[in-house]
Amino acid sequence: MQRDILAEITEKRRVDMEKLGVTFGCRIPETRKRPVVSFMQVPGTILEIKRASPSRGMIAPELDAAEAAAAYVHAGTAAVSVLTEQSYFHGSLDDLIAVAGAVGTQAAVLRKDFLLTAEEVNVAYTCGADAVLLIARILEPSVLQSMANRAFTLGLSVLLEIREEDDCEKAYGVMCLAHDMGCDTQLVLGINARDLATFHVDLLAPIRIRCRMAAYCSARKEHLRLPPVIAESGITTEAAARFARTMNFRGILIGEAAARSPLQADKLVHAFVYAAGGQTFGTKDALLWEKIASHLDRASGKRPLVKICGITNEDDAHAAAAAGADFLGFIFCAESRRCVNTEIVRNIRASFEKDAMPVFIGVITDPESDEGRKASLLAREGILDGIQYHSCSPDGKTPGYPAVRVRSAEEFMQMKALLKAGHHRVLIDAFDPESSGGTGKRIDETLVMKAAELSQLWLAGGITGENVRGIVQKYHPELIDVSSGIEKAPGIKDHTKIKQLLSETAY
Repeated sequence: MQRDILAEITEKRRVDMEKLGVTFGCRIPETRKRPVVSFMQVPGTILEIKRASPSRGMIAPELDAAEAAAAYVHAGTAAVSVLTEQSYFHGSLDDLIAVAGAVGTQAAVLRKDFLLTAEEVNVAYTCGADAVLLIARILEPSVLQSMANRAFTLGLSVLLEIREEDDCEKAYGVMCLAHDMGCDTQLVLGINARDLATFHVDLLAPIRIRCRMAAYCSARKEHLRLPPVIAESGITTEAAARFARTMNFRGILIGEAAARSPLQADKLVHAFVYAAGGQTFGTKDALLWEKIASHLDRASGKRPLVKICGITNEDDAHAAAAAGADFLGFIFCAESRRCVNTEIVRNIRASFEKDAMPVFIGVITDPESDEGRKASLLAREGILDGIQYHSCSPDGKTPGYPAVRVRSAEEFMQMKALLKAGHHRVLIDAFDPESSGGTGKRIDETLVMKAAELSQLWLAGGITGENVRGIVQKYHPELIDVSSGIEKAPGIKDHTKIKQLLSETAY
């Protein structure tokens, strides 16, 4: 049985609170020493005071909270997050008091902890916090409402963390409370890229859950607008920080990367604050990943996304979409028997209703080839949503994701490098030196498992309606990419096989 770290932390906290009270043995001031500073009213970063974590062990055991906070302010952060949990993160209320004293009014201070009672909100206020983290997942609706009410009444902001299906209803209840109290600007949503039950990280999770929460808000009769959203955790590179800004997040919370290195913290702050979100590439890239995240949320962990690749005609495109395919792939490679021209893709795109549009992906093997340039142009025009860079380097100008053909463990160095460079997903495909796709070959099982350890699994190669159920249940991929396994002939799909494939994809 998988360890639920969040439940473990919460239970330990309840036991400790019964023994030590809401101050956990710390001596706190009798009254608050600084004015309340507004929290995340403009785009910016939240850098964290963090010594350890359950997933990474000791991170910065000798960290001085006040000195680190001063360095964070110098780096230009909008807020400083202070982890005050003792048992798993080695923090304390002493750190919160020290940070509040060190930053003055130059930055807001967030108390980040697994708070369970309204009395703990009072303690946060007295110790100098300007905002408190409330985790919807661990709080009953009535308790959450009481804690948010206390925070708003004290003038504090609430960073409300959501992750699960039930969290949308809880969050909307707090939105209504904030609106009724005239405290809308004191509510910010936080979406953690790290699942606090398993501590696994997925940088698409904040986008996916924001899509879910936005849909929930639009369906309510009160018509309340979605509050600003912070992307939490997992951001360790400048590319990831820039991406979060182009995705229109109000801010990012940076934990381990900031605690380990003030210099890295400075670079991440700069990358986020000065990201050119208005440029064409940033906008198109954001649209692609928001569309993918929306499809992921609709799949709701019940089945993988399905990409039907090698589409060459309108009938096959609509048959695939009607069966439930999430992506349609169009190959732009002269050597492929499934190569298409721009007119075909334009016509297929025009034949779809906007609300029923799958993700349109162009597959290229050489960005500098005539076909590669045509596909990139279609992506920049919005005819294609993005490009799959198959065994070639992304051009950095066109939205998309890389694909690596795998034949041995050596290819995983390339996959690691691509992920480290900021690519959110890397598709793996079977290797065939004489073909650019649609080979019917499968990747060795040990290599598939190795890829799944590095990132959410996007898998191609030898998948058919006959074997897809076993593949899905064994590897639990997030996306499967199918071409020759559902064809009558190269580039001509068998609609019955498409239906069979889609009907067999449940986890």
